[in-house]
Amino acid sequence: MTVTKVCVNSLSNLGHAGCDTINPFLDVSGLLITSSDFSIDTYTNLALQATFTNAIKAGTMFVLQDLYEMEDQSTETQYYESPNERRIPRRNGKYRYLYKFILPFEVHKRLQSFTNANVKVIPFDNDGNIKVYSANGVLSTGFSVSMIKAEKMSEALPDGTPAFSPLVIDFDNAQEWNEYGVYVKPTWSPEDLRDLAPVDVAIVGSASATAFTASVYYDNGLSSDGSVNNVGIAGLVKADFLSLTAAGASQDSAIDTVTDNGDGTYTFACTGFATGTLTLVAPASLSSGLLIKSSGTATVTVV
Repeated sequence: MTVTKVCVNSLSNLGHAGCDTINPFLDVSGLLITSSDFSIDTYTNLALQATFTNAIKAGTMFVLQDLYEMEDQSTETQYYESPNERRIPRRNGKYRYLYKFILPFEVHKRLQSFTNANVKVIPFDNDGNIKVYSANGVLSTGFSVSMIKAEKMSEALPDGTPAFSPLVIDFDNAQEWNEYGVYVKPTWSPEDLRDLAPVDVAIVGSASATAFTASVYYDNGLSSDGSVNNVGIAGLVKADFLSLTAAGASQDSAIDTVTDNGDGTYTFACTGFATGTLTLVAPASLSSGLLIKSSGTATVTVV
């Protein structure tokens, strides 16, 4: 009796019954950087813009748009070659890329905080394809990263080369894409996603138990006269503010009305307001849908 060893069952069929004849991928146009434990529970939710917007508001996803250049620094698969010229693979190659963005300087400085961060990365391309890793065919995550490094800003050059904000990413395992990759081209464009902007809340002038004025602004560096270039944030309502007493108890009920002055300042009419703090509610709870996050709290001293 002859024993026949059948290995073909471990091979995948290579037939294709779809309408496309080649893969749809174009050059990468942006990156979604997520916390290491972020995942999307179903492929249906992977296709929803709300899934990504909610993750941005929750602080588990960060958006880097408008990629200008990308340099492939990937390593090749390494092989052992015997004296008789026979080869076997010994180490798989890894994906490594240098991404070059043109960012506002304040954003460039905040990008430095991602160096050596424990994150994963979801790239998307110019045709709206979003690439993810799905080991079990259900959950989707970003691709594992072994190194992420925000490089120093390059200088603008006389030949027209702009000042880039370079970001180097070494991906941990090429098999995450080549064996377990999934992509979706949703009906919306990932290029429309925007990251949270940090804003400050400050008290303007003096405060009383019946009234005070607060400003909400984005710190956009320095103006030509050396003063801080504050960009006012309009569009907030009473429910977007959170106020506590000095003892830490809520005193939102002491605020009767909040008037948006249209320039980033807000007038508060109160009844029995006490010395305490003022800030914004969490981004997910903002009624206006603005993608902003308070950098801290302002002290309201009632005189």
